[in-house]
Amino acid sequence: MSQSNSRWFLLAIISLFVAAPVSAAGIYGKAIVNQGEMLVLRGGKSLIVKADAEPVEILEEDLLRVRDNSRVTLQSKEKAEITLGSNAVFHVKPWEKKEETGFARMLFGRLRASVVGLTGGERFNLKTATATIGVKGTDYRSAIATQGETLMISEDHTPTLRGPFGTTREVAPGQMSFAAQSIEATTPVEVLPEITEQFSMENLNSPAANSARASEVPGQEAMIRAGIITQEQLNKSRAEKIGIEGDVDLGATNNIPEIDIEVNNAIDSLYRGNLRLIF
Repeated sequence: MSQSNSRWFLLAIISLFVAAPVSAAGIYGKAIVNQGEMLVLRGGKSLIVKADAEPVEILEEDLLRVRDNSRVTLQSKEKAEITLGSNAVFHVKPWEKKEETGFARMLFGRLRASVVGLTGGERFNLKTATATIGVKGTDYRSAIATQGETLMISEDHTPTLRGPFGTTREVAPGQMSFAAQSIEATTPVEVLPEITEQFSMENLNSPAANSARASEVPGQEAMIRAGIITQEQLNKSRAEKIGIEGDVDLGATNNIPEIDIEVNNAIDSLYRGNLRLIF
């Protein structure tokens, strides 16, 4: 895609994303900018929230981007406290996949989730382009790369990770699992030292989404050396087009329709690695 087409398409993403009436959107929670600043895309406007601001209400359909050297805490109606690190991109939008439902979609970056107070059959589910993470009440952290590769580390209790197919994995505290397009959630293993060094509870910062390093989760090479995944599997995953719904293919990106691009499909294209996240 040419630079001019990329810019046009990104404008299409923004304009189509904000087409839904704000009045119809419910309140999802409140966000506190702990450091730096956050940008909220909503109703045709970009709202910048800085660290010295009061907590801001977050609505369904909001698209959040955490700026560089920044950190945000989102307190959701789903009884989850979600901490987003630098350069994270988070979308609040209802979703349903098989028997799982939720509002939280992590498009890129690192997060830590702490979920307490769920009762009965309540769960907090988070969706990425290739996986879903489910909890009944626990703490975990996750890193999502630009092609939807999802690394999840359990800190407490037993969250689950399901990839695009295959087994749903229960991940015990201190264990990790990984999923990607064409890679089912891997058998949980103890967190590798290299991953602990690169991705601690304190370090939730990701590189910019348009940087070369953004295409890998922390410790990806270590996972290959340990035999958890293979380079061939990763190559195959990256060769397949993906979307946040897991089954969307826009086709050739140099032939973009001018009118009937749906919002989800447009956001899906962020994963192709040829668009800059400049909103």
